[in-house]
Amino acid sequence: MILASNSQRRQEILKDAGFNFKVITSNIEETSDKKIITERILDIAEKKLEQIAKNNKNKFILAADTVVELNGKIFGKPKNREEAFSFLKTLSGQIHRVITAYVFKNISKNILIKEIVVSEVKFFDLDDETINWYLDTGEPFDKAGAYGIQGIWKNFS
Repeated sequence: MILASNSQRRQEILKDAGFNFKVITSNIEETSDKKIITERILDIAEKKLEQIAKNNKNKFILAADTVVELNGKIFGKPKNREEAFSFLKTLSGQIHRVITAYVFKNISKNILIKEIVVSEVKFFDLDDETINWYLDTGEPFDKAGAYGIQGIWKNFS
């Protein structure tokens, strides 16, 4: 199987489930003209999969994309510490949605499976010191919304 993602968490999930896989990341621009957020995320995941599928015939490919959404505002991966701080400050004490789209394709049998998973998350009210402590761990910088609920951050939600 090919995992079209650099996500450490996705790699851990597949390893824990006993899958053998190879990581090949796409270099697509992660944009979409879809208006509805769930459709946009699914479209991006499909683009990732299709780019990898072009050069990998007769393979199983899994691609995904995740964003965090609060009141229509989308939080992807933070570009820097300041943006990560802003994301976490904005999400502090708020119920928000984590939206992940998964696309799986068995190329040889032309089977395509798509799924969108939406989870609601609420953080505790966070002070600046706590946010800065978390940023100092380095954990949030490759994650949508600047946090990973499965990591250290699980203690704050």
